[in-house]
Amino acid sequence: MRFQIVLLAAAVAVVPLAVHADEAPKPPPATQTIAPDPPWVKDNALLDATIASVRKGGIKTLASRTAELERALAGAGLSLALAAAGDDKTTYALSDNPTASVHEIMAKAADKTRKPVTAAFNPYPGISFFLGSYYDAAGKPEDALRALDAGLALPGIEASSHRSDLLVERGAALSALKRWQDALAAYDDALKIESNTPAINAYIQRGRGMALAQMGRLKEAKVAYADSEKLISDDPEIRKQLEYIQRAQGQNPP
Repeated sequence: MRFQIVLLAAAVAVVPLAVHADEAPKPPPATQTIAPDPPWVKDNALLDATIASVRKGGIKTLASRTAELERALAGAGLSLALAAAGDDKTTYALSDNPTASVHEIMAKAADKTRKPVTAAFNPYPGISFFLGSYYDAAGKPEDALRALDAGLALPGIEASSHRSDLLVERGAALSALKRWQDALAAYDDALKIESNTPAINAYIQRGRGMALAQMGRLKEAKVAYADSEKLISDDPEIRKQLEYIQRAQGQNPP
């Protein structure tokens, strides 16, 4: 499973004026301001810490971070709305895909607000992916599906660098729930993404093969496993599945 996080631009921080207790209260500002630490900036720091934890100790190290990750994902909608509204100086266009057209994203935001637009990193697809991956690894596919569906429902997810990851992990959660038709649909959607690496496509084909075999579509499953083997050779799990299908079809394995 891949994860690639690239920071497009740092969000602009607005420093509040200090207020002493003996001063008379001041009227609220006429224009909207954003706190010094906007939610997407804090949640990006959480995502960075999550990645570091997984790199050091594996996905199960996230057991102690699930509450933080759930909080961040639940607040994604509000965070994105705050970014789009911006402050008195700028609005923010959030994206996690360095290959997407940032100018196009910024132009759409500018059309709505007539303000300058600052590009900033969107941490929420990545947070959804790691949360779903943890729940899948922990044997909690219902929670994984919930977290992944929340990520796939985010605005602009079609351009996210994590869309393939989310769909593949969704396929794994659905497979664990034995919802084979839905799992196959998730894998098929992931397979359409042109930016997938060969390793990702091999994993997708392996998932497709399992779903197809469980649905009794053995000829199609054999093709999917064979396609996976072409992308990653000498995979013992793929070879085992191909031999199982051949025996089920009354053929002798090679």
